[in-house]
Amino acid sequence: MTRKRIMTLEIFRLICCLLIVLGHFQFLYENQTVSKALKLLVSRQFTVGYFFILSGFGLMLAYNKEEKPYEISIKESIIFAFKKIKKLYIVFLFSYLLILPFHINNIVINVQNGESIYTHIFKTLFVLTLFQSVMGKTSFSEYMCGPWWFLSTLTIIYLFAPIMMKYTKKFFNTVTKSVIGLVITFFFIILVYFIFVKIEERVSFFNSLSYTSPYYRIFFVFIGMIIANLVSQIKHENHDFTFYEILSLITVVFIGAIDVLFDISVFLSETVSVFGCILIVFVFGLNKGKISEKLNTKTNLNIGKLTMELYLLHIPAREYATALSNLIAIKNNNIFILVNFILCVVFIIVFTVMIKLIQRLLYKKTTTSGTKP
Repeated sequence: MTRKRIMTLEIFRLICCLLIVLGHFQFLYENQTVSKALKLLVSRQFTVGYFFILSGFGLMLAYNKEEKPYEISIKESIIFAFKKIKKLYIVFLFSYLLILPFHINNIVINVQNGESIYTHIFKTLFVLTLFQSVMGKTSFSEYMCGPWWFLSTLTIIYLFAPIMMKYTKKFFNTVTKSVIGLVITFFFIILVYFIFVKIEERVSFFNSLSYTSPYYRIFFVFIGMIIANLVSQIKHENHDFTFYEILSLITVVFIGAIDVLFDISVFLSETVSVFGCILIVFVFGLNKGKISEKLNTKTNLNIGKLTMELYLLHIPAREYATALSNLIAIKNNNIFILVNFILCVVFIIVFTVMIKLIQRLLYKKTTTSGTKP
């Protein structure tokens, strides 16, 4: 484990990201066999929930090791959010510029169909603020590029993170209090989900309060903070948790199979997904089993760090790969899918190398000017 990261959880985050990426490659669903496999593997509720819970876990883990707690003020909260998001914003901006030509083409088509060009210009610029998910509506939160809503929601939550961490540490300062807080927050998440789904059914403006909105996802980050507190409080106990690691993985696979194979309600689906996320983050957050030991390598940590680049760059890669595949004009559908997939991988690698070079150049510029990055 590093100061702020547990490598096992980072690898699981990368796996979740890969599943999300595959789910966004719509052309794969044109092959029936691949489509069935993806439907079995890809669970939006679990993968996205895991991302937010792990975000809260990581924030709190770092906060518990800070010698000087963060000051609580509007100014300090904005500074905190800016520091957390600034490296990712460079990747986001690069992704924004990559996808802009395709977006402009879509705007031209939509304007020809009678839509207002001013609305599109406003939304295109508004996306740059990373505040689009505040609307609770996909036409804003997923405008221009669907996956960007995650970064938007995370940015907004970061504004409230300092005060959340301060009071999490203050009120959940024993194992008993942390466990009680964990249970209460778990049921509160399901209650909020139920309320938001009902609002979406009755108010036509809102259609994503229960998925992309920070008003819902903030509780995932909060429960991640409580888990980190709990882990910190029981970490000193010298036990081998290998059995629990294996049991938690089996449990998650089992409840995932129930979710996919059976026609269960959206509320039960969300419940088992949130429970699975909590279980994985808690058990592997303890970092005291053989699986954690085997996965705790520097190589795995470096691979895990590429998660957000992969997440933010896979849609531009898909757009360029699809455009190139269409130019090649392959008639066989299966070969077209294979070529498109290979091109997606190539573009992701190329874009990742490019953004790493850009970040390195920016880092050198700040260090040579005497400013700490």
